[in-house]
Amino acid sequence: MTIQNFSIEYDAINSKNIFSTGDNINGRIVLEVSKEIQVQALIFRAQGQANVCWHEQHGQNVHMVYTSKEKYYNVEHHILPTRPYGTDVIGPGKHVYPFSFKIPESNFPSTFKSSVGKIVHKLKAELKQSMKMTKMAKTHITFVSPADMNIPGLLEPQHGSRDKTISAFGSGTVAMDVNIERLGYWQGNTAGWGCCGL
Repeated sequence: MTIQNFSIEYDAINSKNIFSTGDNINGRIVLEVSKEIQVQALIFRAQGQANVCWHEQHGQNVHMVYTSKEKYYNVEHHILPTRPYGTDVIGPGKHVYPFSFKIPESNFPSTFKSSVGKIVHKLKAELKQSMKMTKMAKTHITFVSPADMNIPGLLEPQHGSRDKTISAFGSGTVAMDVNIERLGYWQGNTAGWGCCGL
């Protein structure tokens, strides 16, 4: 086989290997060939999209399948220039093509997967050669949408009280009074709260 390795990799920017809006992703496309090849184009793509598919039974004889797709972004960089009528010659050995891109600033949904659909954020590489099928390499990233703290009430202090009558190992009433400085928190916040049992 002439192409021994065609893959795409990226560098983590934190210990949890997650990304969010506005983050820069750096990585590389690796192409290893055993002999000289001719290439029409090498393209990097970053895509965010949602796909859903579910089935519904209407009566005994009607089975409906519903599908939908929504694209959030599609970033494209030509690593090697596209040559519709010409080619670039790549010699034998391992070749590494770096890439860098910024996740667009927008309110995209987080990575998600269920039995009826998924939201994926992926990096792809496409190797185009004359008279051959396009070779693809891809990897997924975990994208977490930043919390929207502009929802009314999320930054307001909260208070709650509760009385509970118990009868295990004796009987009596337990009362709890809880105060927190706000309703909404995002990852990494420390909650400030107070609790008083009466």
